Amino acid sequence: MFQFSPSLLLKIGSIGLLCFATYQARASLLQSHRNDLISNFSQKPMVGFCPSKSCALGFEQLSADLLWIDFIQYIGDPENSHQSSYSRQVEQYLESISILDPKFIPVYYFAVLTLGGECHQPALAEKLVKEGQIANPLDWKLQFLAGVNRYLYAHDPLTASTFYRRASTMSGAPQWLKGQSEILAKDIPGSIKQTNVWTQVLNSTDDAVVKQTARVQLINLWVKVYREAPSENIRARAASQLSTLGVKVEDLKSRSKFDF
Repeated sequence: MFQFSPSLLLKIGSIGLLCFATYQARASLLQSHRNDLISNFSQKPMVGFCPSKSCALGFEQLSADLLWIDFIQYIGDPENSHQSSYSRQVEQYLESISILDPKFIPVYYFAVLTLGGECHQPALAEKLVKEGQIANPLDWKLQFLAGVNRYLYAHDPLTASTFYRRASTMSGAPQWLKGQSEILAKDIPGSIKQTNVWTQVLNSTDDAVVKQTARVQLINLWVKVYREAPSENIRARAASQLSTLGVKVEDLKSRSKFDF
């Protein structure tokens, strides 16, 4: 049987201790950086504080990731949404993250869904999305998100249609964008437009939180269609869509709204 010599074992042990010490030092440095970043952010909640790349000390993407984690935790706490500073804090989080990592596309989804939707500030959401368009001029999703914001929260389907049409001409854009652009410009029931828009939000991203937000919106839209359906065919279609989203028709008897 092969045996390690004592000197080799000593070298292996020394290397192991060195790696462990390096890992501990790096972990301590990252934790210290996180604490400083979040401390600076929380100490200046109402004065437009945004960490610049200079104060990120070369850790721009890491800083953005840490702020992103804090942001998701912040909006996930129901107590925060009742605070008067909620809208301003959301804006500052999103603006800070987009400054540190302007290529991080999920931040623009949340600019629309959280700032434009939950906080009822579509103009501020559009401002952040426009900055995203400048940083990502070839990404069709920024034009798409501008259209989503315009339709769902600024209630401007014609301008939304224009954004969709622009997105449809860009490299990598899905084929449905052109058709949806035409639908948004037509005088057809809003429920059809809304279910289309939320379905496209759901299918256009891999971000789990965004997908869940879109899923809940779709469930509530299809529940309304199911309960108000003027015909059995429409009711059957709504039931099929709800099944795809993981909701059984039997559940509708005991729940008035789905927010999971």
